[in-house]
Amino acid sequence: MLNSLQRGVERAKNQAMHFSNTHENVIANLASVYSDTLSTFKFRIHVSGENTHLSNHHVVNKIRAILLAGVRSAVLWRQLEGTRWQLVFGKRSMLQDAMMLLNELENKFANID
Repeated sequence: MLNSLQRGVERAKNQAMHFSNTHENVIANLASVYSDTLSTFKFRIHVSGENTHLSNHHVVNKIRAILLAGVRSAVLWRQLEGTRWQLVFGKRSMLQDAMMLLNELENKFANID
């Protein structure tokens, strides 16, 4: 299963180089990786919402891609020896870092025009 995850993420990475990170094909590929691997576990995540949205395959693909990203982030956090307490008490610092990165990106793209 780990090999399938790795191959799927690599395939999405290659697709993103040709299209963009948020292109429909990249998201569909990541959703497929999630469906083929993590969604097969006994403990499954149940997503609820309005049927009109959940019947749209684009929305479902985005949800599955986000679930894959969340699980992958949690695994990477644990591999870097991150703890729950660091998340609780370091939230403000992480938020400030994220805002700084966002501002840098906004400035970078503002200067392109």
